[in-house]
Amino acid sequence: MSRRNLKTASTLGRKTIETAWVVPQVMAHRIHRMAAAGARPSRRDQKEFAGMVAEKQQAFVLSWMAMTTESLRLQQQIWSSLWTVGLAPWPRKQAASLTATRRMQSVAVAIAEKGLAPVHRKAVSNAKRLSKVRL
Repeated sequence: MSRRNLKTASTLGRKTIETAWVVPQVMAHRIHRMAAAGARPSRRDQKEFAGMVAEKQQAFVLSWMAMTTESLRLQQQIWSSLWTVGLAPWPRKQAASLTATRRMQSVAVAIAEKGLAPVHRKAVSNAKRLSKVRL
C-alpha cells in the first residue's frame, strides 16, 4: 500500500474511533436532557431536540454526496487505467494490470473516509458543544 493510501486508512481508522467514542457521550447527554425536560421542554430544549433530527439528516446527505462524488471520480480513474491496460502491449499489460488492481484496493477506503467525514465532524462538534452545556 502506498504512503497516501496508508495515510487515508489511518485517517479513516482515527475518525472511526473518535466517532465511536463521542457518539455515546452525545447520546447520554441528550437522553439525560430529554428526561430532565419532562413533558414540557423549554425553548432551549425544543431547539436542541429539533436540531438533533435536522443535523443527522444534513450529515447523512453530505455523507452520501461525498461518497457518490468520490465513487464517480474513482470510477473514472479505474476506467481510464483499464483502457490503458487494453491498449498496452503484452509485457506492459501485466504491469498496468497490477497497478489497476492496487488502485482498486484503496478505493473502498477512500470512499469510506469521504463518507465518514461529515458524520464525524458533526459528532465531534456536538460532543464539544454539549460538554460545555449545563442542564
